Amino acid sequence: MNIKQLLFIINPYSGSGRLHYINKIESYFKPLQDFQIEFHKINWKDKPKKGILQKISDKSYDAIIACGGDGTVSYVAEVLYGKNIIMGILPTGSANGLAKNLNLPTAFSNALNIIREGYTQPVSSITVNEYFCIHLADIGLNAAIIKQFDKENRRGFLGYLQAFRTVYFGQRKVQGILSFNNRSVKTRFYMLVFCNGTGYGTGLNINPDGRFDDFKFEVVNVKKLSLLEIFRLFLGKEKPNPAFVKIVSIDEIQVELPKKVHLQVDGEYLGKIKEVKAKMNDKFIEFLVPGE
Repeated sequence: MNIKQLLFIINPYSGSGRLHYINKIESYFKPLQDFQIEFHKINWKDKPKKGILQKISDKSYDAIIACGGDGTVSYVAEVLYGKNIIMGILPTGSANGLAKNLNLPTAFSNALNIIREGYTQPVSSITVNEYFCIHLADIGLNAAIIKQFDKENRRGFLGYLQAFRTVYFGQRKVQGILSFNNRSVKTRFYMLVFCNGTGYGTGLNINPDGRFDDFKFEVVNVKKLSLLEIFRLFLGKEKPNPAFVKIVSIDEIQVELPKKVHLQVDGEYLGKIKEVKAKMNDKFIEFLVPGE
């Protein structure tokens, strides 16, 4: 695909290093004279969505590139949803789950190579309690870990590991009623994951058969906790053990909870809730991905 006009949307607070990515991007594209690049820094304090929409309305771009982690990518994807604009990712966040699921490299120049080559793949999305979700959302254990992670001074994987140690051993099972496919199921879980992707940016491969192009998402019920099982899934070579995890592929679900439970969507902690309504959205976004 002929992609020459690029707009890079920068989250200035993304990742552990808060590096100045603009100079690196400019250096990469400087010898490639047929590419035209522009930048837009997200101003989170002054109507950020309106700022992005104004920028993309001023000029016709071949692709919009989100520079950041899962939260940034999800935010930009929501702005672009339904606008028939190709999207790319320059993964610079603490967690880059969607980028990892799309097999995008983390090395800066390699990720820019993917953008330059111009191969695309359709990616679906979910609405979870009126929040846009491009990768995955969950309630329970991981959402509680993200809440703790937000309190930590340490960022990146080590910060997540520190938060994991704080939360994991005190986690208790949650009871809920799941309604989907014209039936209701009462269950208990440590975590319910609403997966559009295959796994977390940390490498936990919790939904290995998930697809982005089938207008389905998977609900992953983590019904038992095991550090050994978590380690197996981190290796990415094994499917989840049915004794610990149950997976159902659907397009809509409602979860009723007797007590409030932590919720996160695309890496953003959103507080405690007593109900989840998740539904597949009806349009794809084309993402830049590695060629075959």
